[in-house]
Amino acid sequence: MVDTYSTSKGLATDALEIYTRFKSFTMKEMNQAVKAALGAGARVIQKQAKENLRSRLPKSKVRNVTKYKDTLVDAVRTSIYKKKGNNPDEASVHIMGTREQYSGTFRARFFEKGVEDMSRKRNGKIIFGGSIKPLWFFKDAIISTKDEVIQTIDKTLTDKINEINDMKF
Repeated sequence: MVDTYSTSKGLATDALEIYTRFKSFTMKEMNQAVKAALGAGARVIQKQAKENLRSRLPKSKVRNVTKYKDTLVDAVRTSIYKKKGNNPDEASVHIMGTREQYSGTFRARFFEKGVEDMSRKRNGKIIFGGSIKPLWFFKDAIISTKDEVIQTIDKTLTDKINEINDMKF
Protein backbone atom coordinates (compact mmCIF):
# COMPACT_ATOMS: atom_id res chain seq x y z
CA MET A 1 0.00 0.00 0.00
CA VAL A 2 1.32 3.44 -0.93
CA ASP A 3 0.95 6.36 1.46
CA THR A 4 -0.85 9.29 -0.11
CA TYR A 5 -0.70 12.92 0.93
CA SER A 6 -2.95 15.75 -0.11
CA THR A 7 -1.08 18.92 -1.00
CA SER A 8 -2.19 22.51 -0.59
CA LYS A 9 -3.32 22.57 -4.23
CA GLY A 10 -5.64 19.60 -3.64
CA LEU A 11 -3.49 17.10 -5.55
CA ALA A 12 -2.81 13.69 -4.06
CA THR A 13 0.81 12.53 -4.18
CA ASP A 14 2.37 9.37 -2.86
CA ALA A 15 5.35 9.13 -0.51
CA LEU A 16 7.65 7.50 -3.08
CA GLU A 17 7.11 10.35 -5.54
CA ILE A 18 7.85 12.92 -2.84
CA TYR A 19 10.98 11.05 -1.80
CA THR A 20 12.29 10.96 -5.37
CA ARG A 21 11.63 14.69 -5.76
CA PHE A 22 13.41 15.35 -2.48
CA LYS A 23 16.38 13.26 -3.58
CA SER A 24 16.82 15.39 -6.71
CA PHE A 25 17.24 18.61 -4.68
CA THR A 26 20.49 20.32 -3.89
CA MET A 27 21.69 20.33 -0.28
CA LYS A 28 20.52 23.92 0.19
CA GLU A 29 17.02 23.11 -1.05
CA MET A 30 16.84 20.03 1.19
CA ASN A 31 17.86 22.14 4.19
CA GLN A 32 15.22 24.76 3.36
CA ALA A 33 12.49 22.12 3.26
CA VAL A 34 13.59 20.39 6.47
CA LYS A 35 14.07 23.67 8.34
CA ALA A 36 10.59 24.88 7.34
CA ALA A 37 9.02 21.60 8.47
CA LEU A 38 10.85 21.53 11.81
CA GLY A 39 9.98 25.16 12.48
CA ALA A 40 6.31 24.58 11.72
CA GLY A 41 6.19 21.63 14.11
CA ALA A 42 7.93 23.60 16.87
CA ARG A 43 5.54 26.53 16.45
CA VAL A 44 2.56 24.22 17.08
CA ILE A 45 3.96 23.28 20.50
CA GLN A 46 4.94 26.89 21.22
CA LYS A 47 1.45 28.16 20.45
CA GLN A 48 -0.21 25.54 22.67
CA ALA A 49 2.23 26.18 25.55
CA LYS A 50 1.50 29.92 25.42
CA GLU A 51 -2.25 29.27 25.43
CA ASN A 52 -1.88 26.91 28.41
CA LEU A 53 0.20 29.46 30.32
CA ARG A 54 -2.29 32.25 29.69
CA SER A 55 -5.24 30.13 30.78
CA ARG A 56 -3.67 28.68 33.94
CA LEU A 57 -2.26 31.86 35.47
CA PRO A 58 -4.18 34.78 36.93
CA LYS A 59 -4.15 37.83 34.67
CA SER A 60 -1.84 39.77 36.98
CA LYS A 61 0.97 37.23 36.53
CA VAL A 62 0.66 37.04 32.74
CA ARG A 63 0.62 40.74 31.98
CA ASN A 64 3.70 42.89 31.92
CA VAL A 65 4.66 44.28 35.30
CA THR A 66 6.56 47.56 35.32
CA LYS A 67 9.57 45.78 36.84
CA TYR A 68 10.03 43.63 33.71
CA LYS A 69 10.08 44.75 30.09
CA ASP A 70 8.49 41.66 28.51
CA THR A 71 5.62 39.36 29.35
CA LEU A 72 5.85 35.90 30.85
CA VAL A 73 4.60 34.17 27.70
CA ASP A 74 7.67 35.46 25.85
CA ALA A 75 9.63 32.79 27.75
CA VAL A 76 8.31 30.05 25.43
CA ARG A 77 10.88 30.07 22.62
CA THR A 78 11.71 27.94 19.58
CA SER A 79 15.14 27.16 18.13
CA ILE A 80 16.34 25.08 15.18
CA TYR A 81 19.79 23.59 15.74
CA LYS A 82 22.44 22.43 13.33
CA LYS A 83 24.91 19.77 14.34
CA LYS A 84 27.90 18.99 12.16
CA GLY A 85 27.64 20.44 8.67
CA ASN A 86 24.80 22.66 7.55
CA ASN A 87 21.90 20.25 8.02
CA PRO A 88 19.12 21.33 10.39
CA ASP A 89 18.92 18.37 12.75
CA GLU A 90 16.48 19.29 15.46
CA ALA A 91 14.08 21.91 16.61
CA SER A 92 13.45 22.65 20.25
CA VAL A 93 10.85 24.52 22.21
CA HIS A 94 11.98 25.66 25.64
CA ILE A 95 10.90 27.86 28.53
CA MET A 96 14.28 29.25 29.52
CA GLY A 97 13.35 32.85 28.69
CA THR A 98 14.82 35.60 26.57
CA ARG A 99 18.07 36.11 28.53
CA GLU A 100 17.72 39.87 28.17
CA GLN A 101 18.59 42.22 30.98
CA TYR A 102 15.62 43.08 33.21
CA SER A 103 13.62 40.27 31.64
CA GLY A 104 11.13 38.49 33.85
CA THR A 105 10.79 35.48 31.58
CA PHE A 106 13.03 33.32 33.78
CA ARG A 107 10.01 32.91 36.08
CA ALA A 108 8.21 30.62 33.61
CA ARG A 109 10.16 27.54 34.69
CA PHE A 110 9.09 28.13 38.30
CA PHE A 111 5.45 28.11 37.22
CA GLU A 112 6.02 24.94 35.15
CA LYS A 113 7.60 22.77 37.85
CA GLY A 114 6.57 24.66 40.97
CA VAL A 115 8.59 25.59 44.03
CA GLU A 116 8.04 23.96 47.43
CA ASP A 117 9.60 26.51 49.74
CA MET A 118 11.10 29.88 48.90
CA SER A 119 12.55 30.70 52.30
CA ARG A 120 15.78 32.57 52.89
CA LYS A 121 17.78 33.91 55.80
CA ARG A 122 17.94 37.61 56.52
CA ASN A 123 19.75 38.92 59.59
CA GLY A 124 19.77 35.46 61.11
CA LYS A 125 16.00 35.02 60.73
CA ILE A 126 14.31 32.66 58.27
CA ILE A 127 11.83 34.48 56.04
CA PHE A 128 9.24 32.37 54.26
CA GLY A 129 8.65 33.66 50.73
CA GLY A 130 5.81 31.36 49.78
CA SER A 131 5.47 28.45 47.38
CA ILE A 132 4.26 27.91 43.83
CA LYS A 133 2.14 24.96 42.77
CA PRO A 134 3.23 23.33 39.48
CA LEU A 135 1.05 24.24 36.50
CA TRP A 136 2.58 21.82 33.95
CA PHE A 137 1.55 24.09 31.06
CA PHE A 138 4.55 23.06 28.94
CA LYS A 139 4.38 19.32 29.64
CA ASP A 140 0.66 19.25 28.81
CA ALA A 141 1.28 21.19 25.58
CA ILE A 142 3.79 18.59 24.41
CA ILE A 143 1.51 15.67 25.25
CA SER A 144 -1.62 17.19 23.70
CA THR A 145 -0.02 18.29 20.43
CA LYS A 146 2.15 15.25 19.66
CA ASP A 147 -0.04 13.97 16.79
CA GLU A 148 -0.67 17.46 15.44
CA VAL A 149 3.08 18.17 15.33
CA ILE A 150 3.76 15.04 13.27
CA GLN A 151 0.95 15.93 10.84
CA THR A 152 2.18 19.52 10.57
CA ILE A 153 5.76 18.45 9.86
CA ASP A 154 4.55 15.97 7.26
CA LYS A 155 2.26 18.47 5.54
CA THR A 156 4.81 21.31 5.62
CA LEU A 157 7.57 19.11 4.24
CA THR A 158 5.30 17.91 1.42
CA ASP A 159 4.18 21.45 0.59
CA LYS A 160 7.73 22.80 0.68
CA ILE A 161 8.99 19.99 -1.59
CA ASN A 162 6.20 20.69 -4.07
CA GLU A 163 6.87 24.45 -3.89
CA ILE A 164 10.60 24.04 -4.57
CA ASN A 165 9.87 21.53 -7.33
CA ASP A 166 7.40 23.95 -8.98
CA MET A 167 10.02 26.72 -8.86
CA LYS A 168 12.54 24.48 -10.63
CA PHE A 169 10.28 23.57 -13.53
